[in-house]
Parts: sequence; structure tokens; C-alpha cells
Amino acid sequence: MGDSKKALISNVQKFSLDDGPGIRTTIFFKGCTLKCRWCHNPENIMAGKQVWYRQTRCIGCRTCMNVCGKGALEFDGKKAVRNPQLCDNCGKCAEVCPTQALETIGGFCEPQEVWNRVKTDIPYFERTNGGITVSGGEPLLYAEWVKAFAVGAKNEWNKFHLAVDTAGNVPWTQFETVLEVADLFLYDLKIMDEKLHREMTGCGNQMILDNFRKLCQTGRRIWVRVPLIPAINDTEQEKKARAEFLKDCKNVEKVEFLPYHTYGIGKYEALGWKYLL
Repeated sequence: MGDSKKALISNVQKFSLDDGPGIRTTIFFKGCTLKCRWCHNPENIMAGKQVWYRQTRCIGCRTCMNVCGKGALEFDGKKAVRNPQLCDNCGKCAEVCPTQALETIGGFCEPQEVWNRVKTDIPYFERTNGGITVSGGEPLLYAEWVKAFAVGAKNEWNKFHLAVDTAGNVPWTQFETVLEVADLFLYDLKIMDEKLHREMTGCGNQMILDNFRKLCQTGRRIWVRVPLIPAINDTEQEKKARAEFLKDCKNVEKVEFLPYHTYGIGKYEALGWKYLL
């Protein structure tokens, strides 16, 4: 990761209304430094290509089993049954699946390749003061790519607007790479208590908070986003700690509270992962 030439992208979602101002296109990158128990995009946690399996699409043709060299697929009499522990994500099964029940997540893309896909929507961006949002996963793992993408896009459209949706758990040098091209940061502040943050995300929050303080000092526009998880980060202790932490950062334009939901559970099932929350 960090290559300016190619990045592993799972999805380019057009007409996004919740990832910054106006109508936007959101680019989702694969790979994240956190493993939040409530993550609704688990397909973007792993920094590598993956295969997921949506059994409802399976017609029981068994074509996939003929190409799997790991024995990760079996037939239960009606449909294929996948063993994720045996799968090496080679993608051969997805290549031959006629119904896309088995599908490879993620493809390596160059900046210009992605820009060519999204620039047709410039009229929508201009009418609504929208633009492009990079998300994930953690887009700052691909900071050099993001910078190259933004520079190229700006050369073609001088009103180009870039929002960076980040969890902040990357070295500060990754922020420095995109500071000159980012118009807005959507900054996730998940949990203020360090011990609880580690328990729920697999990582402490010191780097996240330090990076946030540094970002505030740059004067860049910031929207703070807080996923509200019942009985975890909606407590009085968390509310007070969050308010105390944010009160002195003058360039935080808004704080968005994102309601907890379980829309991503089906993705965990498709990946063969257990939903932990």
C-alpha cells in the first residue's frame, strides 16, 4: 500500500448523500488498521483480495467445486457450502460462478482509471457543491494514490472537491501527504476511553487522538463522525470526554452522530466471519 500507481478498491459508489456535502461519489479502499466490532463494511478490513459467498444466489451447479484446489467448497445436496478456513482467496471459483454467488472483492486500479469512471458526474457535483469522498477501510493507507488522484482530477476540473473519511489510525506522515489536496476531513472518533477502544477495535486510540490534535492545528475543515454504539460509547462518561476533547478545536464544523445498525451482518455471513457485537 501507499503506491501512487495502483490501489486496491472494493467499490466506487455513486450518488452518495452521507459522505460529505452535496452529491458525491465515494471510493472505498480495502485495508484498515482497526477491526471495529460493529463495522458495517467488513469486506474492507482485510488488505487483500477476498472471495465472498452469497448462498441465496447459488443454483447448485457445482462448477466452483471443479476448480477449487483447496477443498473449500462442498455440496450439501442443494447448494455449495464454503469453508472459509480452507479458502486461500485465489478467486478461481468466482471466475466460473454463473450467478456471482461467489464473487471476488477488490481490484487494483490506477488514479486516472477511477477518475474516468466518476468524472461523468461532474454536473451533479457542481449543482450540489459535491465531489469525491475517499473512504474504506482506511484511505490514508493509500495516501500517495489519493494525492495523485486529486492532482490529476484538479487538472481536469478546477472545482474538484475531496473529502477524506478517516479513522486516523495511521502515521501523521500519511496525513501530510494529502493535506494540500484535501478540502474536508471526515474524522471518526469512536471511543475516548483507551482501554475500551482497544477492546472494541483491536487497537488503542493514542495515535488517533494525537493526529486529530495535529489536524486541528493545520486549520483544515473537519467534520467529526461518531458511530453511536448502545452501552459502549453513548455513556455519560464518553459524552463528557468527547466534549472536553473537542471543545478547543475551532475548525470542527460539525459533529455527526451515526446511529448503530446491523445492515452489514449479511456481509459477515458472506465472508464466513462471525459478527462479534
